[in-house]
Amino acid sequence: MLMIIWLLGWPCMMMGAWLIYIMLKKVVIPHNKFVFENSNEHGVVALPNWEEAVKFQKSEAKKEILELVIGFPGAIMLAIGVMMIAYPTCSYLFG
Repeated sequence: MLMIIWLLGWPCMMMGAWLIYIMLKKVVIPHNKFVFENSNEHGVVALPNWEEAVKFQKSEAKKEILELVIGFPGAIMLAIGVMMIAYPTCSYLFG
């Protein structure tokens, strides 16, 4: 039974890591790049007009929702996968 848990833990862990990687690559890094490029010397995002500010707020809300929808399940799957691998391994090594 522990071998089955251990074998199921690997795909679960890989899927969680893949979801987190996709979220970072497609959502977080482009948003942080935009914030860095449009920040002034004090670290405040300085946009030229109101339309750009509204567009930035919408993109920030979209980023937060995508982090919740993609990142949270990815982190849960990664943690469960790590536990599914660690428990049988520790039971075998120290058991």
